[in-house]
Amino acid sequence: MSPQTVVSFSSFAISLWTGEWGLLFAYLALQSLPMTHHTTELNNKRIINGWALFDWANSAYFLVIATAIFPIYYTSVTTDTVRVVGRDIPSGALFSYAVSFSYIVLAFLSPLLS
Repeated sequence: MSPQTVVSFSSFAISLWTGEWGLLFAYLALQSLPMTHHTTELNNKRIINGWALFDWANSAYFLVIATAIFPIYYTSVTTDTVRVVGRDIPSGALFSYAVSFSYIVLAFLSPLLS
C-alpha cells in the first residue's frame, strides 16, 4: 500500500468519524481526478466544490455545537454561579468568557506559532 493510499484512506475514515460530509465530498472529488506527478490542474470545479462543501459542513457543525449544544450542557452540569479567581460568574456566561479568552490567546500566539 503506497503512502498516498494510506493518507487517502485515513482522510476518508476521519470524514466518516467526525460526520463532516464536506470532507467526504472533497475526498471523492480528488479521487476522481487522474493522479500525475508532473502537473497539477488548477481551478478544477470539482475540487473547488469539494472544498466549498467541506467549509460549509465544518461551519455548520461548529455553529450548532458551539452555540446551541455546549452552553446548554455546561449550564446543566454546573451550579448557577461558578467562583473563578474570587468572582462569582454565571455558569451560562462562563462558557462565553472561556471561548473569548481562548480566541484572544490564539490571536496572540498564531503569528509566533505559524
